[in-house]
Amino acid sequence: MVVNVFLFDDFEVMDAFGPVQIFGCVPEHFYIRFISLRGGLITGKQGIKVWTEPLNPIEIEDIFLIPGGKGVKSFLHTEGDKGQQMLKQAVEEASFCVMVQNASAMLARTGLLFHRQVADYAYDENWKRMFTVGINYISRENWISDGKYYSSSTTMAAMDMALGLISDMLDIDIAEKIAEELKTTPVEFMLNTGKDGQAFGSVSSKQIAEALNKKGIIVDKRKIHMDIPVSSIGTTRVKVDLYKGQVIGEIVVQVRPKG
Repeated sequence: MVVNVFLFDDFEVMDAFGPVQIFGCVPEHFYIRFISLRGGLITGKQGIKVWTEPLNPIEIEDIFLIPGGKGVKSFLHTEGDKGQQMLKQAVEEASFCVMVQNASAMLARTGLLFHRQVADYAYDENWKRMFTVGINYISRENWISDGKYYSSSTTMAAMDMALGLISDMLDIDIAEKIAEELKTTPVEFMLNTGKDGQAFGSVSSKQIAEALNKKGIIVDKRKIHMDIPVSSIGTTRVKVDLYKGQVIGEIVVQVRPKG
């Protein structure tokens, strides 16, 4: 997967390179690239210079990482709506968006974080109220995730957040494999029927989960989406949440008459 690290002048160096160090520990899974709005040389707050590629939103995939720092405020003032619109397009293309400290302010006016939970950070409260209206900041959390959005309250927490994202991605990979397996692994049940073919009884989510368990597929019965139990003869397709609403599988339930 590609980790797209978005840089701007006066970014906090460790906000970027802390997570990059974590992703870099598994180079077989992650490729790091540095980008900026126009490309070229970007200078961090601590004086480190990084050569970057120009941002092309439609080319973005996988992970989009935004560090925080003093330069966030300057970016918002100098780049205006056009810069934020390009950021919005890039984040929309990405599978995950990772924000460190006040980086969430760069997306606040795009609407992408409206009513999203974001880890709170230490910064000027008046400035935060002005630029980050609509974000649901959560205090006393080192890092949190809300859908594809990951945010950390501090530079140090960003490294833990990167580890958390890698763990989640591995879980998603497993969930996607289960979803594929479910397509070819129906579960079968028998129900008594009357002379008119009407079934007596029903199949519950607990029974479906137990049947899958016997086939070596573990699902949480609470994540099986059933308003009512299956009570008709034939094939019914039931949705199951395999990972935090991001991976939805489909269970094929086949009910046949007894006798």
